[in-house]
Amino acid sequence: MTSESLNRIDRGTLHDRVYQEIRRALMSGDFAPGKTLTLKALAQEVGTSIMPARDALRRLATEHALDLLPNRSIVVPVLTPERLNEIRDIRLALESMAAALAAGRMSDRDLADLAEICEAMHGQRGSPPNDYLAQNHEFHFRIYRAASRPILVAMIETLWLQIGPPLNVAICRDAQRLDPQHYHAVLAALRARNGKAAGRAVAAIVLAVSDLLTGGLRGNLPST
Repeated sequence: MTSESLNRIDRGTLHDRVYQEIRRALMSGDFAPGKTLTLKALAQEVGTSIMPARDALRRLATEHALDLLPNRSIVVPVLTPERLNEIRDIRLALESMAAALAAGRMSDRDLADLAEICEAMHGQRGSPPNDYLAQNHEFHFRIYRAASRPILVAMIETLWLQIGPPLNVAICRDAQRLDPQHYHAVLAALRARNGKAAGRAVAAIVLAVSDLLTGGLRGNLPST
């Protein structure tokens, strides 16, 4: 079985659209580390033939989002502490930069949308795990896209391809959540158009995620 949250793909530029859909699922944490992906099952879920799915998985392997094993199995990698630390350091630099750039560019409508996402994530009842992951992704990338730096956003996306799966384990299986105050601090900085404060607030979320995932590895949580 594969993720139940993949969307079916309409006819069109199938190869790219299948790639984008599986990429989205990885970034949003729809797959857990160690999960084996099969071409047939993925193709059925997105409603295409096997060829676009095979092409998408090969592309994602070149981005270090998937591992191609000698037996031709395709697996979501289990990250080592060293790799997680490297990803954390790069995320701190890139995502803080993106947030700082976005602070002076976000419209009132953007800020209102972010507030709604934040409330849905951390409200009185909070979101179910899969919704929480998707909303967390949208919260961050609504900010990063506002920076109007497409190369920067693409680099950040590549890192999220790798941290999405272990975050799936922490959020979905182990019922972990991030401190809502981190998100409120981001919102406050963006409303004040304070780029430095926005960068620091986003960095606090990155560090909290790193602590969560590193703790999971110490407890051997990402294994399936």
